[in-house]
Amino acid sequence: MRVIVNNFGPIKSASIEIKPIVLFIGKNESGKTYLSLLIKSFISAIHYLIRIEHDNITRRELQKFVDLIKLEGRIVLEEKFLEKFKDILSRFLKKIFLRMLKRYFLTNLSDLININESFTKILFEGSRACFVIEIPREGDIKSELDFKFRTLEILVEVKEIKPQIEAIGPPVFAMKGYGIKTKYKFERDTLMIKMHVDVLGEITDYPENEIHMAIIKNVLFNLLKIVFDVPARAFYIPSSRAGIMEFIDVINRGLILSEVIRVPYYLREAIDLFRRYLDAYDIVPPDMKSAIRNISQELYLGSFEVIKTTKRRILGYKIDSTTLPIHLTSSMVKETYPLLIHIPFITRGALLIIEEPEAHLHPDNLLKLARFLVKLINEHACHIIISTHSDILLQAIAIELMRQAIDEKNIIDAKFYLFEMKEKEKTNTKEIEFSLESGLSETLADVYEELYSEFTRLRMKFIAQNEA
Repeated sequence: MRVIVNNFGPIKSASIEIKPIVLFIGKNESGKTYLSLLIKSFISAIHYLIRIEHDNITRRELQKFVDLIKLEGRIVLEEKFLEKFKDILSRFLKKIFLRMLKRYFLTNLSDLININESFTKILFEGSRACFVIEIPREGDIKSELDFKFRTLEILVEVKEIKPQIEAIGPPVFAMKGYGIKTKYKFERDTLMIKMHVDVLGEITDYPENEIHMAIIKNVLFNLLKIVFDVPARAFYIPSSRAGIMEFIDVINRGLILSEVIRVPYYLREAIDLFRRYLDAYDIVPPDMKSAIRNISQELYLGSFEVIKTTKRRILGYKIDSTTLPIHLTSSMVKETYPLLIHIPFITRGALLIIEEPEAHLHPDNLLKLARFLVKLINEHACHIIISTHSDILLQAIAIELMRQAIDEKNIIDAKFYLFEMKEKEKTNTKEIEFSLESGLSETLADVYEELYSEFTRLRMKFIAQNEA
């Protein structure tokens, strides 16, 4: 997926492409977090559309398509009906995306516009679709959704499954329900969808058109996920993780209620995921626990353990025979462990957006973390977007990519972007070229050269003064 942004926050112009690993590097206040949260907002909007029941989509709207659906056979929707599909999807994608922007940035939409401009324009381009939205300071918000195919073919197969009722034990009542499995395939300018519907019981047991409606909803909203190449799941791991860990620990101990605190949505997601990790710790797969344990042994002197109390579970940090509460651990431990607890939740094709993973890390540990992140991509086929100020991390990631290509014969596609802020509130992105043959086209080495030159100048001045 490609993202093109104009006049968004401090960003004047940016164009980035999401690959298995993407790294943003630049000065403070150059817009790296703005772009990271924007990507998270769009992905969350599409996932939200897929999950919700769509109560606000009236049956009358969907009825236009229901009459076309056959529970057995092939259906072809030409451009006329695709336009109706686009109309529905465009309106709801616009509505939910704007809602997600407000949730994640916790501000008015007008505050996201560059202070020197009157509007912001954002484009998301997938392999088979493009969505453009323009948000002005005043006036109506405009959006447009366009597909890169002309015909939609749907092949539906339905299988009625007879409910099995146990003869032994208490009476068991047969439950109604149905499941839909979907496969997508593109051929030239046609999108082909094959749907297998398992129906518990007989189709006649269900209200008229109920299964037809379920098929339409499945096609309509999963379509966005496919045409925009949206990852299966997306996690945003913010900076200031040490403070967030302590905040979560306070909430988890019941000292304050998170429900009464107004926080950005990504922080609420972090709280929920941390609680899910504690609740599900006993059933975390052994290989996931092993992965967490391996990187923990490399980074930490101690190890984390989940402590069960009479009321709740809390996280402790054990060194030898002593278990410490979270607030007594080092900043490095609190900064890195929120990243590690995401491991059990990472599915194939998931996206991790990580803010400043270098925070509070010694350069030696930073190299280990870079190796861990690249290994994570290799083993889980996931994507990672990193926002950083660290030239060491930039070069460490490049080295690990080269190591993967040489040792594992695995070439991981990567993109590196420099956020150049030449004037206040006017950032442009510039791609840093990278290849296995020539390495990185540029780094932040000029900062080190400037430091060395200044050190040499002052040293020579000191020597000259003493000799005088």
